[in-house]
Amino acid sequence: MSLALSANESSKARTPIFWPGELPEHWQVKRLKFVVKLVNQKAVYEDSGLPYMGLEHIEPWTGRYIEDEEASADGLVSFFEPGDVLLGKLRPYLAKVHLAKHRGVCSTEALVLRTSADLIPEYLRYFLVAPTTIGNINSSTYGSKMPRASWDFIGNQLQPLPPLDEQRAIADFLDRKTAEIDILIAKKRRLLDLLAEKRTALITRAVTKGLNPDAPMKDSGIEWLGEIPAHWDVLAIKQVFDFQNNRRIPIAAAERRSLERTYPYYGASGIIDYVDDYIFDEDLMLVAEDGANLLSRSTPLAFVARGKYWVNNHAHILRNRFGLLDYWEMLLSVCDFTPFITGSAQPKLTKDRLGAIAIPCPPEKEQSDILKFLGPSFERDELARVLCKKAIERLEEYRSALITNAVTGQIKVA
Repeated sequence: MSLALSANESSKARTPIFWPGELPEHWQVKRLKFVVKLVNQKAVYEDSGLPYMGLEHIEPWTGRYIEDEEASADGLVSFFEPGDVLLGKLRPYLAKVHLAKHRGVCSTEALVLRTSADLIPEYLRYFLVAPTTIGNINSSTYGSKMPRASWDFIGNQLQPLPPLDEQRAIADFLDRKTAEIDILIAKKRRLLDLLAEKRTALITRAVTKGLNPDAPMKDSGIEWLGEIPAHWDVLAIKQVFDFQNNRRIPIAAAERRSLERTYPYYGASGIIDYVDDYIFDEDLMLVAEDGANLLSRSTPLAFVARGKYWVNNHAHILRNRFGLLDYWEMLLSVCDFTPFITGSAQPKLTKDRLGAIAIPCPPEKEQSDILKFLGPSFERDELARVLCKKAIERLEEYRSALITNAVTGQIKVA
């Protein structure tokens, strides 16, 4: 590898190199700050007159812009031009690297980089999104609440500089290959969505209509539920479960870091950490109390915690008085909580509102029959889901390796 640094960089050539292998002999290397300009033009958003792009509008890894006509910002924003490269400097958003196609303004949490004549922006975007580059930048992040990288560190990292025609060839190669990989990933994710939809449909049909298509029906009096078998009861959740919320104890994240990781620590979306002690030693139902997931439902709102574990104050804890806990978990997984949730910026499902929700209650024998009926289908779908997720992981790993190897000259692209 030939490190062709500028004259004032020669004394710093010992900087650790984070990319794999050696670069092609004819490539140059300069510090990033010498081949890009950090654009630092800012204004109040209302005065800019340009469309806004936040980090939430940039898709990780692909860098695609997620259009949002209603996007807006409060306070200062940064200007960018077509061809500028936007890099999210917050630790969770380092993989959000966007190549601008139009003029606009963006969050000040994005660095706006404008390339020089030695570097094309398409190649720079791929280099910045390479996992080795992200890992290197991530190692420098600082701050406890919202860790971020500094331009001082990013600007001083070593930037490979192939000849311009090779930069273009690498960018074109990666455009083609990553597009092919992204299509395959999208198909696998669509399959996961279809499996989830199938599961929800099967559960909803079974827990609201039962297994006997000839059973007499009655109006449940619940809008989302409609008719249910005539011999089923309709009860409020507080009549089926006893709340154990008074036993919840939150532990601050800073304190958890010093604890031995032995027992699951549950929050509104499941296990969020592990701690050195437990509060509960029984199977109980947990239901999310607050958080955006109450509306997005990207993870289950109701789930069973088993064995020994700890629960913080963001999940309701319910012990069933009768019936089968696995059946109640399935029922609550398809229950419509939306009318009972308060707040939009900070959604919340209070204990009183949760307890007031009416649910269908079949006899325990039918609950058992429904679980047995759904079991084989769920096992097949779970196997398909696991295989699908593994395929996505392999494709993402391949894409990451392909980008890293291409931008560092480890593979031929022509």
